[in-house]
Amino acid sequence: LLPSGKKLNNRHLELLRQWGIESIYISPPDSAEHGLVSETHLISQRVQLQIMNALHEVYSAVEGEKQVSLNRLSVSLRSLVSEIVSHERVAIDLVGLRKMDNHTFMHSLAVGVMAVNTGVNLGITKDGLYAFGIAAVLHDIGKLKVPLEILNKPGKLSEKEWEEIRCHPEYGRDWVASTGVLSTEIGQAVVEHHERYDGSGYPEGISGSQIGLFGRILAITDVYDAMTSDRIYKQKLPPHVAVEQLMAQSSQFDPEILRVFLRNLVVFPVGSLVVLDNGAVGKVISYHRDFPCRPKILLLKDSSGNDLNAPLECDLMTELSRFVAKVVSFQ
Repeated sequence: LLPSGKKLNNRHLELLRQWGIESIYISPPDSAEHGLVSETHLISQRVQLQIMNALHEVYSAVEGEKQVSLNRLSVSLRSLVSEIVSHERVAIDLVGLRKMDNHTFMHSLAVGVMAVNTGVNLGITKDGLYAFGIAAVLHDIGKLKVPLEILNKPGKLSEKEWEEIRCHPEYGRDWVASTGVLSTEIGQAVVEHHERYDGSGYPEGISGSQIGLFGRILAITDVYDAMTSDRIYKQKLPPHVAVEQLMAQSSQFDPEILRVFLRNLVVFPVGSLVVLDNGAVGKVISYHRDFPCRPKILLLKDSSGNDLNAPLECDLMTELSRFVAKVVSFQ
């Protein structure tokens, strides 16, 4: 409504009131320089739908054993890369992706966004990001060869069923090779997305730098999205709990990539309504990139649930005894 840096006068304030805006938060001018994030960006619904529709086209063709066209997917991935690159200095709101209704390709889309966003912050070139984006959204294509009764089994898998699941990265790599147009680098990323930095992954059990850069990034983004998504066999974790679990399992991931991933992860999007451990309610107004689980909050209700006469700021970076207990709503 108003450009950045605009000096407000009484006319502006009156217009804001007419538009129903009762309060605004003014970011400190040097906040970006100190790692503070007071603005997040949600990937446009247009690009999200482009990718979802393109993935549906590819998966349907593979399932029907028809000739696969990657044109729509290529165009949509170029749009995604361009959008993320253009918002390089703004944190990407990944939580908002959960508002999409199509669960079939939700995981692929989320992993694609997280992977490309991480790649941008690791300095991967735009052409490299495009190839990586293709690998990211197609990383699970090999699961089409795994029987649905195994993929959707709510109980514990038998040893034979688990062995079949463990084959899907290789199935995916073989499919990539069969296209004749996707690079071996894409195939390598697809086959390595379940490898682990400490050698505990599959299918080859390789470790460290033996795993390609793309595979090391996908290992983190795939696990994080799995943690924060509902599955037949488990309920999703809140983003801040998933972050704690990633930290606990940090030996499985490249430490530098994990650091970059967490630094660019929006755990509590700006504008989220949260409840603190003492019952106080407020809105997230900013957070520090290096400590995404410790946001700055504008308190609206006290610990007894009473409206505050004037909103108060609570910075969890300094109020160390307080923490976010629950997210009431995302922006």
